[in-house]
Amino acid sequence: MVPVRFVLLFTSFLTLNIPSAVGQPSLGSNQQAIGNESTTVAREVRRTPGQGRGSNAPEYSQVVTSSIVSVHQLKHSPPGKARNALNKGIKLFRKARFVEAIPWLGEAVKIDPEYTDAQNDLAAAYLKVGMPDKAIPPLLSAIKSDPHWELPYFNLVLAYIHKSEFSKAEDTARQMIGINPGSPRAGLGLGLALTLGNRFTPETQAVLTYAESVFPEATLLLGRVLAGRGEIEAARSKISTYLAGPGSWDRDIASEWLELLKRAP
Repeated sequence: MVPVRFVLLFTSFLTLNIPSAVGQPSLGSNQQAIGNESTTVAREVRRTPGQGRGSNAPEYSQVVTSSIVSVHQLKHSPPGKARNALNKGIKLFRKARFVEAIPWLGEAVKIDPEYTDAQNDLAAAYLKVGMPDKAIPPLLSAIKSDPHWELPYFNLVLAYIHKSEFSKAEDTARQMIGINPGSPRAGLGLGLALTLGNRFTPETQAVLTYAESVFPEATLLLGRVLAGRGEIEAARSKISTYLAGPGSWDRDIASEWLELLKRAP
């Protein structure tokens, strides 16, 4: 399974249509976890950078506000009851009361099955409580209703990562890039899927480097990629850069990675 804190790391980038927060990654810990506040840790196994690991899901599930509104969102007018239910769910989500938010978000979807905002945010809540199987159907429904809106694709990437289905995560990220080739979030999604699948390729490095301009946390992932390729000095530099910048993923973990790399031959 993928490192739990890595899991936490990504769940915090989940895409809900409200202010976002970033989670916390870990270079070497095998666990299960989801959500900013509540995480269920199975067991932790420390490894050095570059070692293989299992496959749990990184916590990139968060709530990210998107400034881009799709045509479907502009044209679609959900009923007042659906909007009210969504707003109640979002208020609870913001307070990290994810379990309580789910019924309200589900009610919004039930009232209006084409309410893509509610479908996406319901999935985000499910990911926060560690239920990726529940998150996938509303995301697929949102994508079917609005195939040009990138946020459900990104959350679907996270859902597949949570299930350690990295090939599906990669395919979804590539679809996301197809609809928005210049999107740093799409690049981050692909870089995330490839990194967690232990694919430390030039492409992985390229998409994460591109995503760095918007997501400084991509710098930390680049440190993981470089370490996995045995480029220890470059990995140290990347993680040092991350620690000197505004990245908000668990800085203690980043410091731990750096210390491990400093001891590497």
